[in-house]
Amino acid sequence: MMSIFHRIQWEDWQLILATVALFLIFSVFILVVIRIFKTPNSKLDHLAQLPFEDEKVVNEKQTKRE
Repeated sequence: MMSIFHRIQWEDWQLILATVALFLIFSVFILVVIRIFKTPNSKLDHLAQLPFEDEKVVNEKQTKRE
């Protein structure tokens, strides 16, 4: 008698958990997109060039900061 109702409740919990997981993933995605659009263009340009900067340019920037 109880096994039928227990199985139905478990399926409902699976649906709720899947919905919550989807909502959380979607929320994180939206927050990342908002953060990208709020980032200034100068910061994005700097980050885009990081892997391609020469060592001389990096050293010059470090000496200017000091």
